[in-house]
Amino acid sequence: AFVDTPLLQTVEQEDNMGKFFKFKDDFKRSMDKFGILQPELIAEGMMRLITDCSLNGAVMKITCSKGIHFHTYEPMSA
Repeated sequence: AFVDTPLLQTVEQEDNMGKFFKFKDDFKRSMDKFGILQPELIAEGMMRLITDCSLNGAVMKITCSKGIHFHTYEPMSA
């Protein structure tokens, strides 16, 4: 997903996109497909990672369809 920030609004501006401007329609299709997250949701996820010790080593995923969720992996043996 994408995050709703001022940078996201520059997709239509060739001066900001430079050589990637030709992909603006692809970016827009991806935004429609995967959605746009609010920055507050990202901050909430980061705070959970920082404050919840049980999430040490977990991978945080944030999607429009599932919200904030975590995946943990078994430690690799030495």
